[in-house]
Amino acid sequence: MGRAANMESTDNPYLQRESRISHGNLQRLESQIEALDRRVNDALRNPVDPDAPTMAPGSVHVWGVPFSRLTLGETLLYIDQLVSRGRPGYFITANLNYVMLTSQLPELQRVNERASFIVCDGMPMVWWSRLTRTPLPERVASMP
Repeated sequence: MGRAANMESTDNPYLQRESRISHGNLQRLESQIEALDRRVNDALRNPVDPDAPTMAPGSVHVWGVPFSRLTLGETLLYIDQLVSRGRPGYFITANLNYVMLTSQLPELQRVNERASFIVCDGMPMVWWSRLTRTPLPERVASMP
């Protein structure tokens, strides 16, 4: 028998440790998921113009990244349009870490240029954009 087969589960430190998620944190996570689910459902009930162009509207540059000025509902519409075109394509949900990496890695700048659109997944960029004439409408979170 191999070494792994002889190991008891108590030898595995990941199986020994207790969950670090407290009841309060679990409830907070569940409420965040429910809030995001409500936002998605609201966006689907109130879609933007279905005849909108298939490419995202103008963008605002925040720390070198061209973010499309989209709400969650508009983002869902553009994703649907990307899928229905039947051609390869992609979009990016960029958080603050991604923005920092883009400034350090020229290859990410090329990835950004080829993306159909980039949505803002971080409040620092939304706050910064509010100092411009064309602020981002909201944070479009990829995950709660």
